[in-house]
Amino acid sequence: MSRGLATLAEAIAWTRAHWQGRELPYRIHDRAIGEDGAPHMTAAMLRYLMAQPYDMAADANCYRYPMWRALERLRAVPDEPAPISVVVALFLGGWDISRLPAFPERERVVLRSLRQLHGRYEETPIPRVTWIDKSESQRAAEVAA
Repeated sequence: MSRGLATLAEAIAWTRAHWQGRELPYRIHDRAIGEDGAPHMTAAMLRYLMAQPYDMAADANCYRYPMWRALERLRAVPDEPAPISVVVALFLGGWDISRLPAFPERERVVLRSLRQLHGRYEETPIPRVTWIDKSESQRAAEVAA
């Protein structure tokens, strides 16, 4: 859990600053009609539908949708609302906690959910050192330990 967000106001401000709206493309269908009689989807709509949270940006070594990726990685805590539900409800309520449904310890649950989101947010992949990347002496030391 991330301790960098001390208050609920800080957590909401951080989340709003990093929130990425994945807006739907302006045009969903093309003018062409398929063999089944349905209109074809535009290329922009197909890209929207096929995007994944782990997609990398073409021009840099960073995630294309880091907030979407963090949302997908949130994990539920027993006997509490799912963190993703809390965060999305907060977004849909205009980031106003008073617009959320009433439930026990609402502020604590919202803060915990936003801290978990903050802890899972990464703009770039974390470099992983594999066995092949290590020198022979490093490998020998690990085997001996």
